[in-house]
Amino acid sequence: MDNAEAENVRPLHVHPVPDPGSVPSRAYPVISAQEILETDYPEPTWFIDELLPAGLTVFGGPPKVGKSWLALQFAVAVASGGTALGRSCTQARVLYMSLEEGTGQGPMGKKRLEALAGDDGTLPDDLFFVDVEQEDVEVSPQLGVDLEDILTAHIADGYKLIIIDTLGRVQSAATTDYRAEVAELAKLARLCRKTHDVGIVLITHTTKAHVKGSDPFAVIYGTQGLLGTAQQILVLERGDGNSRTFHRRSRHVGDGEPMALQALEGGGFTLLGAAAALQGGELSQQIVAAMVDAGASSSEPISPADIKEALPEVEPNTIDQRLTAMARRDQVFRAARGLYYPASLDEE
Repeated sequence: MDNAEAENVRPLHVHPVPDPGSVPSRAYPVISAQEILETDYPEPTWFIDELLPAGLTVFGGPPKVGKSWLALQFAVAVASGGTALGRSCTQARVLYMSLEEGTGQGPMGKKRLEALAGDDGTLPDDLFFVDVEQEDVEVSPQLGVDLEDILTAHIADGYKLIIIDTLGRVQSAATTDYRAEVAELAKLARLCRKTHDVGIVLITHTTKAHVKGSDPFAVIYGTQGLLGTAQQILVLERGDGNSRTFHRRSRHVGDGEPMALQALEGGGFTLLGAAAALQGGELSQQIVAAMVDAGASSSEPISPADIKEALPEVEPNTIDQRLTAMARRDQVFRAARGLYYPASLDEE
């Protein structure tokens, strides 16, 4: 190679391997992939087994569908360490931030609490509400730094599950700006990630009715930033009469099977079973609801005559035929002597 050719050859640049310990002041800290593999990360706390984990949860539904009832039912179950929709709960101190009338304080709120109280008329010692009737309590849009500071103080006081009813009462403003909504909600998500055992539930509304076959989570009011920032999304959808469908999507377990719920006359909800298993129509849901109302279970099944008495408007032969079909689909189970109980209440 002559001198002229040598001048046109580009020198080989050797890029030094970055030292994670010497990070420039304006660079993000880094961690190697191998170090991540070798790190023992704690598993998230499940306040309600495979239904409500620690982290940021968005819970949406149309007005008057029963979101606050179901959230309050969850709060009582977690505070007592009991069960919710047939699932076991991890006992924790719960703070319900009831910022709309009718859930906590006042005559309507008291009636709801009475409906969820135990047979002795008491509620768990670890269930608390923000006392909005105090003169120095100001509920105003403050989803930014103010709310972060408020929740940090409550978490320091030992509260593990915090339910905010509703998001609209603490959000700074309705926005179509994806980045602005992410910036606000990310503060709350970080609060949960600091300890892995804190959960924040934001109750909000949906924009329109869910069209069958479409994504039920797409109707939650807000930008995609709301859905993208949350670790879990819950949607309560209205059905026929007192029936509801409960959808859930989690980063931990993916999309859960939709659950069929029945609104109880005195308040709250009971689990009928998997929504897909009750697609035999309204009559199937009525039969299961009649079984639930009668207290049917695998240890105490009921007879077709009991169901017919509860559904006098339905032809007896029609109920017999539907029960046979439901038993074939495992929607109900047939016990000895021709008695039945719903699959969702199998105690085995």
